[in-house]
Amino acid sequence: MPMTHDELQAAIWNDERGLPPATREVALAVGWVLHREPENKDQLWRRVSQLLGRTLTGRWRIHEVIAGDAPRYDPGNWHRGAGGCEGPRVRPYQPRRVADPGRCWVSDHHPHLGECRFTTISYAHLDGTTSPYPGPEHATPERDNTVCGARGTIRVVEHDMVTGWETVRWFCSRHKTRAAEVKAQLAARGVPPEPVPNTGGLLPRYFAGDWAKIYGVHCEKAHQAWTAPYYGVDADEWPVPGKTLIPKRPRLALVAGG
Repeated sequence: MPMTHDELQAAIWNDERGLPPATREVALAVGWVLHREPENKDQLWRRVSQLLGRTLTGRWRIHEVIAGDAPRYDPGNWHRGAGGCEGPRVRPYQPRRVADPGRCWVSDHHPHLGECRFTTISYAHLDGTTSPYPGPEHATPERDNTVCGARGTIRVVEHDMVTGWETVRWFCSRHKTRAAEVKAQLAARGVPPEPVPNTGGLLPRYFAGDWAKIYGVHCEKAHQAWTAPYYGVDADEWPVPGKTLIPKRPRLALVAGG
């Protein structure tokens, strides 16, 4: 039995996946037109576009907001810099020499006159007590003694052979041989599967339609490259790693004629 407008609104606002604000805005606008303006059903997307309005540059917002819900795999590491080298450490790690706790934190030469007011700094605890602030030089560094840890310059991407999700490994120039070995080991495992989408695909759970076509049209107008994922465009139909079986993509084979 189809939901009423109030039930649809409640479901959208209480979605356990947590709809992004722009996606929620599209869902509410579509629901409004379907339930409150049935005379505009034939011009659904035009009316929804009018409800969403334009961007500051004058473009219709509908293209960007629907493209933002396009189902895809987001590795989530595009904004991160290089990580620490994962190559084996040659020498055991030794922390830097701990400075004299009474030393001035401003300068080694005490350029100011009189007693240094920076030598004793305390911070308050929630229970009302105070203790000397250790400072970054006196804190014990937490570091793995088994890996190099230097800034990585060689990027190696490892794909999970079940989900297709990727993990980035970093190696420094001193461990370029180790990086080449890891690349060879990963290549020997074969071609990884297409990654299971982990973002988008929330609008199809509320409204039936040819969403692969809808996403494709709006992604094109938003100048966003997109192809429909193998696992479908509805987030509810995607396999959940560790909970549901992830189907393998069938391989095509050439069958010789008789």
